Amino acid sequence: MVDPVSNYVSGSQQIPVTYSEIDGIDSFSEAYCHMQRHKSQQTLRLVGFTLLAKKEV
Repeated sequence: MVDPVSNYVSGSQQIPVTYSEIDGIDSFSEAYCHMQRHKSQQTLRLVGFTLLAKKEV
């Protein structure tokens, strides 16, 4: 299963953001995704607000 990071969840999926207004989200997201490209992190807990799992699961 996979689940994204967010500034609005708990646990290890929560990330700090540098924008304070909605118009800063696009530039923040682009820079963050570029820095995290090809990285993954294993965890024992997923919040699951946009969870992705294989159909057979």
